[in-house]
Amino acid sequence: MTVQAADGRLHYLAGDNLPDSISLYSGVTYRGAHLAEVLLNPKQAPAVPLLPPPTGLISQRDAFFLVLGFFGFSLISFLAEQVAYALT
Repeated sequence: MTVQAADGRLHYLAGDNLPDSISLYSGVTYRGAHLAEVLLNPKQAPAVPLLPPPTGLISQRDAFFLVLGFFGFSLISFLAEQVAYALT
């Protein structure tokens, strides 16, 4: 069983760690915004961070977004310059 906490951590429960019962509490139902909570004792369940811990170096994901952002900025700057020339 996998439970995600409100702070994004994942708790994996298996074997003897499985709870005897699960209680779900839901709030007032609003269209498209339902609420549910699973309460457990996080001291008994190992937590896995949603994102890997930083290693001090730039990750491939960060490098990709850096290159993508630079490309997007360059493209917008180029198009804005072309529009400025066209309007003059």
